[in-house]
Amino acid sequence: MSDGLVERGPGGLSTGLDELRAAVAGGPVAPQALLDAVLTALDPPRTDDVTLLALART
Repeated sequence: MSDGLVERGPGGLSTGLDELRAAVAGGPVAPQALLDAVLTALDPPRTDDVTLLALART
């Protein structure tokens, strides 16, 4: 992930990371579905960089 996903708003980085953890913990197992759920939950601004990576163990 990049800072554009989590470092924003009045809560800053700490709040953003907490929100990311919650979105991942409550999200689906499949990598693409998890990434979609995280983006939906965090709703990052379209004016900042956002990078996500998910790995699946097979």
